[in-house]
Amino acid sequence: MREQFQRNGITMFDDQKIVRSATISPSLTKAINESRIAIVILSKKYASSSWCLDELVEILECKKAIGQIVMTIFYGVEPSAVRKQTGEFGIAFNETCARKTDEERQKWSKALRDVGNIAGEDFLKCNVLSKLLNKAVAEVKIGYHPQCMEINLSHLSFADDSVVFMDGTPESLRGVLSVFDDFEKKSGLKINVAKSTVFAAGRGKLDLEREAGAVGLSVSALPIKYLGLPLTTKIMTRSDYEPLIVKIRNRLLSWTSKALSYAGRLQLIKLVIASITMELFSKTLLLAQRLLGKMCAVLMRKEAWASSLWVTWVHHYLLRQEVFWDARDTVIGSWVWRKLLRFRPLAKGFIRMKIQYGCSVRFWTDLWHPKGRLIDLAGEIGTQKLGIGRSARICDVFVDGEWRFRICRDHFLQDLVHDIRELPLILTANVPDRVLWRDGDDTYSSRFNSKNTWSNIRKKKDQVMWSRLIWFQQGVPRFAFITWLAVRDRLSTGHRTAQWGQAQYCLYCGEPDETRDHLFFACPYTFTLWLKVAGNLFGMDPDPDWDTTITRLLTGHYDRLTFILLRLELQVTIYYFWRERNERLHNHVSKPVEHIARLVDKTVRNRIMSTCYYLRPRLQGLMQRWFGAHDT
Repeated sequence: MREQFQRNGITMFDDQKIVRSATISPSLTKAINESRIAIVILSKKYASSSWCLDELVEILECKKAIGQIVMTIFYGVEPSAVRKQTGEFGIAFNETCARKTDEERQKWSKALRDVGNIAGEDFLKCNVLSKLLNKAVAEVKIGYHPQCMEINLSHLSFADDSVVFMDGTPESLRGVLSVFDDFEKKSGLKINVAKSTVFAAGRGKLDLEREAGAVGLSVSALPIKYLGLPLTTKIMTRSDYEPLIVKIRNRLLSWTSKALSYAGRLQLIKLVIASITMELFSKTLLLAQRLLGKMCAVLMRKEAWASSLWVTWVHHYLLRQEVFWDARDTVIGSWVWRKLLRFRPLAKGFIRMKIQYGCSVRFWTDLWHPKGRLIDLAGEIGTQKLGIGRSARICDVFVDGEWRFRICRDHFLQDLVHDIRELPLILTANVPDRVLWRDGDDTYSSRFNSKNTWSNIRKKKDQVMWSRLIWFQQGVPRFAFITWLAVRDRLSTGHRTAQWGQAQYCLYCGEPDETRDHLFFACPYTFTLWLKVAGNLFGMDPDPDWDTTITRLLTGHYDRLTFILLRLELQVTIYYFWRERNERLHNHVSKPVEHIARLVDKTVRNRIMSTCYYLRPRLQGLMQRWFGAHDT
């Protein structure tokens, strides 16, 4: 951006040489006040810098005082996340505010709300390169790949990477490179040709590879690898993962960490392993979570064939004018597609067609009748006996307000025709038919809702009383999960491991039988800690008995803020109790009660701060209530 401004004769203030400090320097304040235009580039980590937040406050004050023009660019972050300080942006903001005063926090929060309301440009959604590529294809500077012509597919984008599809001619390659040059002139961003690769196959391969080598492009073979893993339609095997695993292993073994302390080495390992875990999780497990959503895209949004690339591809190359319910489960298509096909029996109970015009709903094969698909009820012979073709639409059979069936002597088909005639139906011209997805037992919606769908397909049991101790809005998932295990007595205590032949005494006091009830809070060590962190929130002295503690929480009469804090401190305390127990068991490291008490107190206060309690009327005074319960 700086280079582009210079080429266009725009003077930009450069703050790179300013020494960073706790507050913005006078020279930067002066530059902000003297500028006619201020461009705020908001990224996910923008709020991690108090310097940037102070700059933003100064910019908005100039906007209000002297009418300075303020423009915003949202770089990989949604405006709503900036306004509400949520998601990764909110996490960075809360970390920055952890050691700041409430006054500073409120000042920054207001500035972010104001700048989030300024209409700006989403840098990642501007899609300049995408539009330039589409324009070049339209002008026949780049030829379509044979398999992409029907759906007008010229390229795919992955974050800041792109895959361009073309017909494999040297002329198309030169067209792509000319688009890259045009993109550089317009955006100031240069695409590194040295890091780009050409994948060629079929006729003309040698000519294309020769042209690629002449312009400095490397040549490789399929499959394409992205972030170390192959882009393939099949489930990845061990051989696919092996190169990435080897690279990770070599990286771990290559560390020279003699200069780091033990804590430093441990932290380094935790960070790398956590990032690796999240990387693999996002690539393998999260895809399955979207499976039903993809099915909805095929079934519910027929207009999505014009806007969704995936649905368009499925429609042209996998369904090929067939109905989704009749598509054969073959090796064609990706493993995700094959899983969708295997989910069809389950999905049939969730789909209903709402007939308006009747021109897009198939009489035999679509799910428009309450009894299900008519082809499944009548069989293939039914199409002949009733004189209705298999591909007939509702509007072909229901004409001028009447159903047109061939006279049939089959008693079963006569009953089926009677049921069809009894179903009230009025066709409305030029109103498109709709596909509905079941939200509840008998309610349908035009939008897919994963929460409601999961609620409908899961096995339901009666809600237990203690559920409100585990799941509440201000809770933290990792603390809630350990507390859930504790309530169900599923933690691997010594009493439970003894059943597996691995007896374990209490590592806090030496009690031979380490049970859940002993740890929480009959053990002298844990009860001492519980006394320190509970304060006066119970309104009485805490009890060391587990059942008594849970009963008090469930039956006691507490105000809203007190009940939130009681549940939160219970979960945090159980979590750190259990973690300390495992540290002693596996690492032979122990901490005094006072240290864990401070850790619990700090964790609770950090969670309270992250709720933005001072901005929410129902949480006003939450921090004050916590401090008041622990006055000494």
